[in-house]
Amino acid sequence: MSTIACDIPRSALDEPAWRALCETAAAQATKGCGLSHDYYVERFSSAIDAQLGRLPEEQRAQALKIAQE
Repeated sequence: MSTIACDIPRSALDEPAWRALCETAAAQATKGCGLSHDYYVERFSSAIDAQLGRLPEEQRAQALKIAQE
């Protein structure tokens, strides 16, 4: 999965890049879930949580809201 570069502080979340990351995470979670919704949620949530930690604190709430869409 690709990552969003967060070394340089930014005032706004790069929404198109974050949405693309969420779509990739969803596709990867689907491929490995064996049609289990619970396992899909676990895999998707884990991937998103790993990426949220790389974002500045002030962008995390918005990023999480997008991921929940």
